[in-house]
Amino acid sequence: MDRFLIAENPMNNEPKQFVIHTIKPKCIIEAAEPDTDPVSSGYPHKVFEFINSDGVPWALIIRDVYDGSSNEELGKLLDRAWRWFRSYMEWEDANIDEKDDAQWN
Repeated sequence: MDRFLIAENPMNNEPKQFVIHTIKPKCIIEAAEPDTDPVSSGYPHKVFEFINSDGVPWALIIRDVYDGSSNEELGKLLDRAWRWFRSYMEWEDANIDEKDDAQWN
């Protein structure tokens, strides 16, 4: 069973969003726009086709690994991480309330 967490760093000039996998392979995956440098980490990455309500496409880029997992294991994790992240994004889009008093976010 996968264990994913969503994390953000709003203190950057450009806030970043991450998916953290807490069991083997333990790693931090950046969720970024594909025009950022997706191969700069040296770990696997994939660009996915989902476009959220803001019109932003996404790439998942493994930024750091904490248990010596192979690139093959990490590549397989990206597909599962994407399904989880896409579900999260769809949930977030469905719960956006355009009114001033948004219910969930």
